[in-house]
Amino acid sequence: DNYFDCIICGDVLEHLVDPTEALRKLSRILAPGGVFIISIPNVRFFTVVHMLVHGRWKYEDSGIMDRTHLRFFTKVELQEMIEAAGLDLVRLEPLSMMPADRLPLGPNRTLTLGRMTISDLTEEEYEGFRVFQYLIEAAKPGADPLARAQAAFDDKQYEKAYTLAEKARNAHAANRLALMGKAIAHVGRLDEAESLYRKALDAAPGDPAIQGDFGLLLIAMNRAHEARAHIEAAYKAGPTAKLAGGLALSWIAEGNHAEAFPLLKESVELQFDNEQILRHLIEAAHAEGKLRDIEGPVRRFVEFYPGNLDMVYNFASILRTIGRPDEARDRLETLLMFSPDHDKAQALLADILGPAASE
Repeated sequence: DNYFDCIICGDVLEHLVDPTEALRKLSRILAPGGVFIISIPNVRFFTVVHMLVHGRWKYEDSGIMDRTHLRFFTKVELQEMIEAAGLDLVRLEPLSMMPADRLPLGPNRTLTLGRMTISDLTEEEYEGFRVFQYLIEAAKPGADPLARAQAAFDDKQYEKAYTLAEKARNAHAANRLALMGKAIAHVGRLDEAESLYRKALDAAPGDPAIQGDFGLLLIAMNRAHEARAHIEAAYKAGPTAKLAGGLALSWIAEGNHAEAFPLLKESVELQFDNEQILRHLIEAAHAEGKLRDIEGPVRRFVEFYPGNLDMVYNFASILRTIGRPDEARDRLETLLMFSPDHDKAQALLADILGPAASE
């Protein structure tokens, strides 16, 4: 009992006589905070509806109409099954679906399936006809009440995350308010986000995670000096790439590249693929005469993202400046193979080649 952290039901429940009862029984062996991960076919998929329109219900050897399937579900029935099993629905999302261009909507958001045309479809209804399988994450009651809101935030569904967090009244107050603030900030409502973060800090004074996120919000609001104290407190509690970068940006806003440079370098060493921070690092290195110190981080980025031609150009420029013209030339020649009209690359290559270029 209460042992397994995760139980996976991959295309299993539709084969059972009573899938709801099966989930209830399995819940006994799921640990507190544990989750079910479930994949299951969607009987509303357009090919099934098309078949019904033409008076058929034909089983197949595989797929949604697999002849061994005993139960069939739409999105609504899946939600009801999870609730009936006494579980909390953390997320329910498409696992596989038909691309929109393979099943386009007609005029006035209509969908024609054989001799039947369905009109005025919402985006959610339209998606329901395209989903082949759903993915479900369900948890035992008592799991993190903000899990659904966090999942929506991670999926960049910021308004949904805000709404779910707002409804999670049994969640820790500070965490709930902070997640609401973070979500609403992503849709541009920065003043509301600031108010929520201040309330969160009132509920949990000195919480480093909340202080860090609040400081980053203040950076976005062009209040760098005010932001620094919050980010510094969070940074001292546990340096991260995000906090080091945010602290650096607070110094850059005041034109202080000397203070910003080591923090930017630390940030890209912790998270090498943050292009925005890397660009600030290059700018700071130019200002401080420390281009040799950033060759490694920039090289790592361009070797991982060789298609980022502007960054390849920046790397070639750095190589030329630190006395590596041959490698700079090779990088530029490769860049120009893919983008012959890159003016800056052409000019830098001509400068490296010198008189030999005109000969």
